[in-house]
Amino acid sequence: MRQNPGALLTEYDVAGLVNTAFTKVARLEIVQNGFCCTGIQPFHREIFSDLDFLGSALTDIPLIENQAEQSKTQVCSHAATTENEPEPSTSA
Repeated sequence: MRQNPGALLTEYDVAGLVNTAFTKVARLEIVQNGFCCTGIQPFHREIFSDLDFLGSALTDIPLIENQAEQSKTQVCSHAATTENEPEPSTSA
């Protein structure tokens, strides 16, 4: 954009620009530290405590109960629509 002010930047240009920027800043020690601090390599199961996952408890939805309620709702709504529908007429 500095070399060509006012030039249109399309989604096809993004991959090339990201490649240029990434290869300038990517270093092996950054990648290795990322895997180490998350406990992936070397593997460390206890790196995170239960408190680290507490925020995700707000969005926990029990799947089994949710599916049962959802199927009841679908059955009830289907029964309600069939009761209110008029009988098909056979007269010409």
